[in-house]
Amino acid sequence: MRDRIFRPRKLVPLASVAALLVGAVVVGAANAAAPGNTTPPAISGTAKVGSTLTVSNGAWSGSPTSYSYQWQRCTSSTCTNIAGETMKTYDVTSTDAGHALRAVVTATNEDGLSTANSNKTAVVPAASGAPVVTGRPTISGDAIVGESLTASKGQWNGSPTSFGYQWLRCDQNGAFCSRSTEPPAAATACALPTSTRPCASPCLRRMQTA
Repeated sequence: MRDRIFRPRKLVPLASVAALLVGAVVVGAANAAAPGNTTPPAISGTAKVGSTLTVSNGAWSGSPTSYSYQWQRCTSSTCTNIAGETMKTYDVTSTDAGHALRAVVTATNEDGLSTANSNKTAVVPAASGAPVVTGRPTISGDAIVGESLTASKGQWNGSPTSFGYQWLRCDQNGAFCSRSTEPPAAATACALPTSTRPCASPCLRRMQTA
């Protein structure tokens, strides 16, 4: 019977194995990364009461799969979250007067999430209040059955954005005017009566709201 000859196999040094494992971890870490912001989000729109602001996503590395938003109200030193305002757009309210606004954008991918702040807006000015009439509306046309009358808008300060109208029926002296419905709760101005002379039918005048 022949004796078996034992030839030891070549062993891989433990240091080499460790190096291979470390390399695998480094490669894995390089491939797994949360998004990174490369261009900050930006707000567009005018920062005034009643306007709508929109924030962009900005630019990100890491191929984000989704974005979320949080609007903030800022003083000169701090910003605090506005409860419930988590959309891409924000409607400026009177509460924002005296403050700047900004948005925090969060980008998410399968490896994690990162946030970035937008620029701050200008400080929101106080609302100017309801419009005030500076020149009363006037009526043109003949107050005769079958004829049409036209009322002007008049002149207003406060930059009205819309106008509403309510025609009134008055007595022959332009007094004791009545209407079928109440006008909107807003600044009002009455046009001058169509006539100050006695007439067979009541005079007309127009109440305008802005």
